[in-house]
Amino acid sequence: MEEFIYDLINRELLYTAIKRVFAKHHINHSFEFSDILGYKSKNNRLEITLKRKKSHTLEWFYQIHNESVLECLKEELNALMSNDVFTKPIKSIRFYSKKPLFFRILSNVKFILTMIFSPLIFLYATIVVFYQESKREYLKDLARDRRIKKQLK
Repeated sequence: MEEFIYDLINRELLYTAIKRVFAKHHINHSFEFSDILGYKSKNNRLEITLKRKKSHTLEWFYQIHNESVLECLKEELNALMSNDVFTKPIKSIRFYSKKPLFFRILSNVKFILTMIFSPLIFLYATIVVFYQESKREYLKDLARDRRIKKQLK
């Protein structure tokens, strides 16, 4: 067997650490064990795979985008992992989306379009406001001119 296959005690420690972090951040932590290398949740939302003994990265398949959860997980797991599991500390946790490719592409396109059109919409709104303001000033000037003409007659 390879060195990176962990015994049941290490798996239990890992499970407990993740459960503790998720509970702290109010994330559903109902796991079930999948195989010797990782965990999967019952609804296939979470899968942890500890692949290489000397890895800096814990590969994590879960849809969380919260930096405080990531930092907590890194701290907990680095404290937990002894030298026989990782010879180097975990520096990053990589996330992979479980969404189908079409929906990932669609969300990226929506993001890009938002980034392009947001400044354009802001610019358009600014131009409209300035136009309305200048039109209001023009109408005030026109009304003042008419009053002056009436007074002169």
